[in-house]
Formats: sequence, structure tokens, C-alpha cells
Amino acid sequence: MEEDDFLVEAARWAAYYDRAQEIIGQITATGLADAPPREVLDAPRVFRDWVEQCKKIHAARYKC
Repeated sequence: MEEDDFLVEAARWAAYYDRAQEIIGQITATGLADAPPREVLDAPRVFRDWVEQCKKIHAARYKC
């Protein structure tokens, strides 16, 4: 991987982690769930599944 490609990839992951931390903060603030383990955060598809589960819990709890 060239240096430019590496920097672009690093920036994408940084943006992902920043956004993921915002989402985790919102979910934990509502009390729907604790923060997920690092393994979940490091796997975007698994993290997206965790977020979807939290949305379902929220909808069921608040009848959305």
C-alpha cells in the first residue's frame, strides 16, 4: 500500500471510530445498552448489527 493510500484508509477508520463513539455515547446515555466490546467496534458490520439491535430495543421500549 502506498503512503497516500495508507493515509486515506487511516482517515476513513478515524472517521468511522469518531462516528461510532458518538453513536455509542447516545445509546449508553439512554440506558439502552452498555458500550460494546472492542471486538464489536473493530468490525463495522458487527457494530452496525449492534446498533440495529439497540434501535429495536428502543422501538419496543417506547413503542415507536
